[in-house]
Parts: sequence; structure tokens; C-alpha cells
Amino acid sequence: MNSKEFKAMALLLVTPLLFPVSVVASGYALAVLWGWFVVPTFHFPELSVPVAYGLWLIIGYMTYQEVDPKGLEEKSAGVLVVEALIKAVLRPAFALAMGWVVHLFV
Repeated sequence: MNSKEFKAMALLLVTPLLFPVSVVASGYALAVLWGWFVVPTFHFPELSVPVAYGLWLIIGYMTYQEVDPKGLEEKSAGVLVVEALIKAVLRPAFALAMGWVVHLFV
């Protein structure tokens, strides 16, 4: 098995496992941040996790950044898996942590 095939297999195995985690983490983070900042400021209704994830999808669709396929070829399978993990779990967790700190001062 060459390096390209290994990368493809690693991503095929990791992506389905991280997808549900990403959906819940992103939706939860946005719902909590929305409740902390948007609800009290603009008196909008709170968001459920599924609605928050839908909003997350809309925002992502409108701000989509194209991935450079050349850059993917240069990265190892391990790096690609770690990047997928960061995007799925750590990015929403970091946003929630930073929002919590800011929320303490509001």
C-alpha cells in the first residue's frame, strides 16, 4: 500500500467517525454562544442544537474556503487525521472556551 492509498484509507475511516462528533460539538458550541451573546443582546430566541448546527452549515456554506488539493498531497495521513480531529472537536471547544471567558465579563 503506497502513501496515497494509506491517506485515502485513513480519511475514509476517520471521517465517518468524526462526523457525528463534529455535528454535536459544532451545534452545541453555537447554541451556547448564541444563548450567551445574541439572546440577551438582541432578544432573539434560543437555539436548539439541531437548529444551531443548521445555522452553522449556512454560515459555512456562505464562507466556504476551497481546499488546495496540492497541499493535501504533501501532508501525511497522520497530519490529515489530526487536522480533521481539530476541525471536528477542538475548534468548537476552543470557541466555546473563549466565549465562556468573554461571557464572564458581559
